[in-house]
Amino acid sequence: MAATTTASSSCVKVPCKAAPLSKSGCAAIAAGVTNEACKLDTHPVIQACIGETASYSCPANNNIKAATVPDFVSAAAVKCKPCSGKTGMNPMDLDTRPDHVWLSLQWGPLMNDKAAFVEADISGYSIDAVDSKDRILTNMAMVSKVTSSSTCCTNDLYSVIIQKNIKESKAYGMSKLMITPYFKMGVGSTARIAYLPMGMLTDVIVDVTAGLASTVEGSFTMKVSDVEEFKTNKAVNMALREAVADTIKGVEKDSIHINGISSVDVPTDNTRRLMPQPGSVKVDYTIMLPASYAGEPIKAASISPTKLMSAINTRIAAKGIVGVSVTEAPVIAVTKATSIGKPMATAGAHRNAALGFFAALLGLSALLK
Repeated sequence: MAATTTASSSCVKVPCKAAPLSKSGCAAIAAGVTNEACKLDTHPVIQACIGETASYSCPANNNIKAATVPDFVSAAAVKCKPCSGKTGMNPMDLDTRPDHVWLSLQWGPLMNDKAAFVEADISGYSIDAVDSKDRILTNMAMVSKVTSSSTCCTNDLYSVIIQKNIKESKAYGMSKLMITPYFKMGVGSTARIAYLPMGMLTDVIVDVTAGLASTVEGSFTMKVSDVEEFKTNKAVNMALREAVADTIKGVEKDSIHINGISSVDVPTDNTRRLMPQPGSVKVDYTIMLPASYAGEPIKAASISPTKLMSAINTRIAAKGIVGVSVTEAPVIAVTKATSIGKPMATAGAHRNAALGFFAALLGLSALLK
């Protein structure tokens, strides 16, 4: 039989898609080309944090898809970042299961290189998983802007818990997390969400895979002054985490995730749709207790309803949220505790075994003398 040959065609390189935030001149950057004079939109955030032009580069071997976003050439060209990131942006994974993470992030308001706050025109922050080259893999969370009248850097103005299965959330290959401001561009039918090309990066994320941790799931139901605002205001979510931590001894807000806030009963008076409607809400939460936790088991009785009500109202007021409060002490539901991970063999046990063996050898040596 005669040999069969297959002709192979060379890979065809394709241009990248239009550079983000560009106004003109960067509609389709060719593969392997860097455009150092992309003219940017005149949006206040872009002008304050980058300027009038920026450099973008299309990867040299871009032969897969034309939807590839060109790389922003210099991270240093973005002149704005959150004024402070707690603990050096080194989030510790509390979930000891492989490929699962529980990470807590905290940061302050956006500031430029002239030490001026520039949050007025942003809508919030996007938390993204990035690879080792700082390219975005997938979004992990969105955090809405918090209104604050403070003129100081409040390093915990924003906080979020990233609770994810890495594989299921398409974050496999994640190296770090990036906190990037987002804002609205355009009006009406042309309105869209835009992002600064680079944000603040955390240190490299380490997936902890040893140790026996536990989760506590629970809920509480309470009457509030404005159900919709309570459910949708992201600052309320942060206040709830802080309030639960205030109420339970030995638990930090870094260990608390608000799974959801749902309506229990709301008046159906259509004439009051535009007015705050009181009613009841149910708050579902999860507490992650790390392997190092040495406190008492967390049960419904661990949470004082009156103390929780006071803590929620205090935390909500501290965030400048007006017209929202808890009007009746919460009813605390029974909690459910679950162990996760595996007990970690301690180094001490290995050392003790070695020392015991060495002692036995010395004893045998003495008998043989």
